[in-house]
Order: sequence, then C-alpha cells, then structure tokens
Amino acid sequence: MQDEINKMQQGSPAATPQQIQAKVDQFDEQKKAYDRKGEDAKAAYTKRRTDLLTPLQDDVGKALDAFGKANGIMMIFDGSQLPLIYTAEGVDVTKAFITDYNARYPATTAATPRP
Repeated sequence: MQDEINKMQQGSPAATPQQIQAKVDQFDEQKKAYDRKGEDAKAAYTKRRTDLLTPLQDDVGKALDAFGKANGIMMIFDGSQLPLIYTAEGVDVTKAFITDYNARYPATTAATPRP
C-alpha cells in the first residue's frame, strides 16, 4: 500500500490530493490495527508464559532453598543472570542440585505436546 501511495504522490496514476489522503488514512488505520494485533499477541504470549512458568519457578525456588539449607549453602547465584568472573572448582552446585531435584521429583510421564 505504501508503494501505491508513493506512485499516487508522484503522479502515476493521476490522483487528486483527496484520493491520496484517503489512501494515506486507510494505510494508517491498517497499520494501527496491525500494531494493535502485534501488541495483543505479545501480551497474550507473556501472560501464557508467566502462567506456565511461574509454578515451575516457584517449585524450583523452594527446592533450591531446601537444597541450600540441607547442604549448608548460604548463597546460590544464577550465573546466567549475574556475570561471574571466577569460581573455584567445586563451587558450582548445578549438577548436584539437578541430581537431588530429580531424585525428589522423578518424572512420572513424558511431556506430551499440545495439539
């Protein structure tokens, strides 16, 4: 539609200022509708993602808290969120936590994709 407006403004085909303005207005309305749909889709995605991940994040957070207390760990850093410059070998408890978590909460069924 933008190309069509440009051609009209350049005189091919001959168009009146009113016709050009009508086409510009139509383009603006369609762009606004498109942008609104994009914003609605983004909001729906964010809400769905939050709805799905919040229970999991809460569960993992509680498990991390229990793991830390059981192993005398005072702090656990998320290296993907906080840049770590150096850590001594043996400080990374990720594998130990995953092993502990999987032992406490074994998977009972395979995940099935939604239709």
